[in-house]
Amino acid sequence: MAQADKRRPYFESAVTLNPMYEKRYKKGEDNYVVRDQFICVTDGVGGWQRKMVDPGLFTKEYVSHIATLYDQKQYKSLKDLLDTASKLTVAKGSSTCVMAQLVEVRDPKGQDSLMTCNLGDSGYMWLVPKASPGQSGKAEAEIAFKSESQQHRFNAPFQTGTDKKWPTKAFSTSHRAQHNDIVVMGSDGIFDNLFPSDILSCMNDFIDPKTLNITDLQGTSNCLSTLAEIKGYDPKYESPFAIEAKAHGRKFRGGKSDDITVIVAQVKLD
Repeated sequence: MAQADKRRPYFESAVTLNPMYEKRYKKGEDNYVVRDQFICVTDGVGGWQRKMVDPGLFTKEYVSHIATLYDQKQYKSLKDLLDTASKLTVAKGSSTCVMAQLVEVRDPKGQDSLMTCNLGDSGYMWLVPKASPGQSGKAEAEIAFKSESQQHRFNAPFQTGTDKKWPTKAFSTSHRAQHNDIVVMGSDGIFDNLFPSDILSCMNDFIDPKTLNITDLQGTSNCLSTLAEIKGYDPKYESPFAIEAKAHGRKFRGGKSDDITVIVAQVKLD
């Protein structure tokens, strides 16, 4: 029997929190948690503003409970973490939520598990960087997985919070993560405005072709955030959100201006 691999997986990560212009005075309605083996993005549901409720207050309290429960290991699974933190949140409102955690697995192949849980229209992409064939001297990331949006109907995402039922319908899955794999996690401000090819374009500029390390994590997350913001304010852009709107019989043109939060995390093994 092969000896168990005891390498500890961890994330090297960077985050960009970029509230839309109109919400910058209150730092927007998105929020996040970053730890060396855990990342999470939440997005307050804007519909609460019609009830004179600031959804940003919910997400701020919500992520504080997520962080505390995670740090104290007071959860059975990511779905339990998502639901329990929501139950503890007193502020009115609701939020989407996406989480990912690296869990050490004693595997003879030296692979480790990436556990994920997603509720609503925030999401993540799992990328595998590879050296390009030929003489280009560049590296390219390949898409191994992209999460799907969970919605009751168009632009009405699954969510957790005030007056919601538990357990939620959060979707959990796992991946076999290896050294240098990449997770791009974000609120819908990213995925409503950027196509996968846009994300790869930013990503590939920062991957070292020899080591496959991301050379500038903050630069990569800033690139994604800035590109999404530019496209979000473009009234003529045929955005992913506009394409989906048309598919549901809605008239919409351009990008979708919104709060933008993105985490770029690369898997490392000790």
